Amino acid sequence: MKQAIRLIVLITVSGILFTACKSKTNELGKMIPGNVLGVVHINGKSLTSKLSWDEIKQNSWFKEAYNDSATKEWIKKIMDNPENSGINVKGDIVFFVQKVGDDMRITVEGEVKDEKAFEQFNKNSTDNGTVTKENNLSTLNLKNEGVVTWNDKKFAYVINKHTPKYNYFDTAQKVEVPDMTAVTAFSKSLFNLKADSTLGKDEKFSALLQEDGDIHAWYNTAEAIKSIPMMGVVSMLKMDALLNNIVTYTVNFEDGKISVKNKVYGSKEMMDILKKYAQGGINSEMIKNIPSSNILGIISFHIKPEGIAEMIKLTGMDGMVNMMLTPQGFTMDDFIKATNGDFMVVFTDLAWTEGMSSKAPFTVLFATGIGDKTAFNKLLDAGLKLKPDMNKDSSGIAYAKNDKYFVLGNDLQAVNKYIAGGNSTYSFTDNLKDHPFGMFVDINKILTSINTQHPPKDSSEKVMLDASMKTWNTVYMEGGDTKDNIATGTMEVNFVDKKTNSLKQLYNYINQMAVYEKERKKKNEASMSMDTTTLMVAPPPPPPAPLHKKP
Repeated sequence: MKQAIRLIVLITVSGILFTACKSKTNELGKMIPGNVLGVVHINGKSLTSKLSWDEIKQNSWFKEAYNDSATKEWIKKIMDNPENSGINVKGDIVFFVQKVGDDMRITVEGEVKDEKAFEQFNKNSTDNGTVTKENNLSTLNLKNEGVVTWNDKKFAYVINKHTPKYNYFDTAQKVEVPDMTAVTAFSKSLFNLKADSTLGKDEKFSALLQEDGDIHAWYNTAEAIKSIPMMGVVSMLKMDALLNNIVTYTVNFEDGKISVKNKVYGSKEMMDILKKYAQGGINSEMIKNIPSSNILGIISFHIKPEGIAEMIKLTGMDGMVNMMLTPQGFTMDDFIKATNGDFMVVFTDLAWTEGMSSKAPFTVLFATGIGDKTAFNKLLDAGLKLKPDMNKDSSGIAYAKNDKYFVLGNDLQAVNKYIAGGNSTYSFTDNLKDHPFGMFVDINKILTSINTQHPPKDSSEKVMLDASMKTWNTVYMEGGDTKDNIATGTMEVNFVDKKTNSLKQLYNYINQMAVYEKERKKKNEASMSMDTTTLMVAPPPPPPAPLHKKP
């Protein structure tokens, strides 16, 4: 069965690389049940222009697998050209996941190019398994790990991940075998789904497929919530108003960066709150006060406290929250008045220290804008009761405030410099300032600091770190913008090399990491073997000196 799993992985990879989205209609949704947790659609037409199969074949892991004596000839034939599997690798490839009882079902769908070759491929992968035919459908059991069903146009692999219920007091019990009858029935049903029970007529899924992208992803939080054991409590708290969302992602591999666009289709109540209380950009003036040019990462957002209160009320938890806050000396209304809705967390100045230390190897500051001073002082007094030693060296937590801002951090000097004000400028501010939420991470600076201050001692680890520094640059995230009951956001992962396509860079990086990790494991195994041999051949210790009695 290992060969079958390898081949399924191979088909997946080839599908990712070669799938072509021939038309941006929602034909794909006709074989996708409407109650799926998540869907991934691959647009191979664009991906093949960025990373070809010939380039994949040149990498070390591929050559090693191809030249392995254990690799069968029929597998090599498919590795030469994935279309030898009978799969139309220039068709659409779709992955989706469902929760069915205690089982997690993963389905991979695509197009059949050569039905005879596809049947032979599946027989080979299951050691000449038996194909059953019913009407125009053929089905093959994948050794009780899944089922593949196909006709002359489409195929569906259904992999069943079964979670058995164990009785830990019964040591003699056996692992349950998944109900393959149910899996087989499900795989066949995919070819005859009723349109109203699929994503074929779903407007949000159709809108996702209309987006230009290399990869499209769909996530249904409402269905995901149902699979959580404690959802009875969530239902009692009316959390569905916050969590029943559809989230979509469109991914593009561009030269020098990976770009991601996301949309959140939330409940009307949730979208109304965001439109009313989370509009406008972050407070860029707060960023100017940061007392360091060595920024590792920052998160900043703007939402009026009334909006947070409305979200809590929407869930019916406002009474419970007030019950918890009142003994601390303030209420939810005090919190609403205390801040003006501007928040920021920043990490700066990575500094490694030798030996064990309870102090974080970086400076972290949390800042917020002050609204009503009396209400804010209530919050501060409550905090000081919980942590009365703040601003003392032994505490490791310091704070300061003025009429505009309150700042909390792990370094008193940095806290005081922030509250004193500043006029620092940073290149990332322009990317974040026009959105309610913004995040920036300087991966390259973090890696460079680690390499400079705490360089790896192992040569393989050093090579891996060097490769990482030459690959990764920065990450930006912006979001929270709401229009037409849709909240939108973007993410951008930037590479050091601005000219080469990011998919090619990502693939080469993963290949390098795999090679270096393999070398590192070999060195560790050789070192352990040497230690064991040394212990075995080491001479025994000399006998103890004889004891002499005093005359």
